[in-house]
Amino acid sequence: MAVAGVAVGQEHPDPRWRVNISPYVWAKSTEGKLQGAGLSSPIHVPFSEAFEKVEGVFMGEVSVEGARWGGYVDYQGTDSRDERRVMGLPLEADIRLRSLTGAVYYVAHEEELGGRTVHGAPRLFRIRPLAGARWSRARADLAVPGLIEVGKQAEWTDIIVGVRTDADLNARWKLTGHLDVGGFDPGDRFSLNAHASLGYRTVVLTRPALLRVGYAVLFQEYEQSDFTGDRFVWNMTGHGPTAGVSITF
Repeated sequence: MAVAGVAVGQEHPDPRWRVNISPYVWAKSTEGKLQGAGLSSPIHVPFSEAFEKVEGVFMGEVSVEGARWGGYVDYQGTDSRDERRVMGLPLEADIRLRSLTGAVYYVAHEEELGGRTVHGAPRLFRIRPLAGARWSRARADLAVPGLIEVGKQAEWTDIIVGVRTDADLNARWKLTGHLDVGGFDPGDRFSLNAHASLGYRTVVLTRPALLRVGYAVLFQEYEQSDFTGDRFVWNMTGHGPTAGVSITF
């Protein structure tokens, strides 16, 4: 299982700045292509194998919100292992991915839907454009046991733009969505991050909270040549159901 974060800030009757802390889990299927130091391997880790192939995870998001402006910082870290046969040879791939995303957003459209939520705020529909950056570091260690072992690491930063939306369905339930794109150079460097979730308002640790379930997709494409002429290729798509909680302070 991998974790990833998708947290959309919560409403609160107090218009002052507030902080949302949002841990979450992403039951992710991963597929794509990995190439480094002359070795290339297709990667395919279905959801049914995610529990046994992921060796470490840590992810979460913190957001700060005011009446019109807000921002968030999201960290994702996963260590996983894949084993398969390529051209008749066993190939082992140890993959470590770290990413840190930061963005600011602005309430461009806000519409009252009537009534109030159980947390005392008006029911709203909001559209919030966002802009920021995503730093990524990918390391791949590829090995044909007994023959060759190679390692390759790359770091890159993409400017991202996107939008967040949320709509209060009733006093308890809330629908949220997020879409951002970055890189803007398909074929060498591009990313797309999208997720949607359905949230249920409750109280956690005496604070307003939103329990969420949803679905997320993250596509990353990055290619780079080093001084030896070797090509590093990171072309990965992760997708699957998500679950988490956002607690407002």
